[in-house]
Amino acid sequence: MSLLAWALAGIVKPNKSVKGTRRPLAVLELGFFQGSVASFGFRWRHAPYRNVGPQKRDKDMTKIFIPSTGPAGWQALLADPEKHWVTGYSAKTLAHSWEAADGFPPEVASVLSQSPLLKGIVPLFIFPEWKVPLPGGTTESQNDAWVVARCEGGLVSIAVEGKVEEPFGTPIGKWKANASAGKNTRLTYLTEMLGLSAPVPDTVYYQLLHRTASAVIEAQRIGAAHAAMLVHSFSPTNQWFAEFKAFVALFGATAEIGKLSTVKAKNAMPLHLAWVHGDENFRKS
Repeated sequence: MSLLAWALAGIVKPNKSVKGTRRPLAVLELGFFQGSVASFGFRWRHAPYRNVGPQKRDKDMTKIFIPSTGPAGWQALLADPEKHWVTGYSAKTLAHSWEAADGFPPEVASVLSQSPLLKGIVPLFIFPEWKVPLPGGTTESQNDAWVVARCEGGLVSIAVEGKVEEPFGTPIGKWKANASAGKNTRLTYLTEMLGLSAPVPDTVYYQLLHRTASAVIEAQRIGAAHAAMLVHSFSPTNQWFAEFKAFVALFGATAEIGKLSTVKAKNAMPLHLAWVHGDENFRKS
């Protein structure tokens, strides 16, 4: 058994400090860990969820996380492992970039360090293709990566959206055309989680809305002090940055490439938003 596995086995335990649940939040027990991080393995069991909001999870769910063997390990987690794993596209490019860094890629670390609120930030755990349940339907928000980090002010929940030339899905106006009751419920929930005023303009892209909300949802679930959503783009022309900028403007902030914008989400939680330009060489991987 590795030293890290031994440490995890010794300290992961039910966290009774979170009201209404006995979920063993390992991240809350591992605040001292500052070593190299990419992936690791441990077993995570919990009793049925209670008081965790409208999202529903399997009451007997067991999460088992295994060590990463490299970028190919990310492929198996994709919605369509064959179709979405293509050289030059976001899924494969992002995986190679983050695996090479074994933590935060340097450009990501540089952007996050801009905020004094995130002083001393280090990644603790990185989960590729992390799914976050949302109300109003069965489709989850599948983050290209979800990072549990720690700074001097506490834990940080970071949703990472990788891009090369791919769009942010569809605009809300098109997404909610002939909307069902479930879609209306979801849109209201996402808007409230982000602390935005309704209605959100139809020109805003739906993926940006639910991806950012997923960072806030998970921040609340693990008791993090901060949430963040990063677009990690490997596009030479920063394709779709204008759409990201329009999204950030909803919070009253002005987005710039490589600059961190800090706004407020639900309950005044600090929410950090950034467009990070990645190393384009990873597109060849």
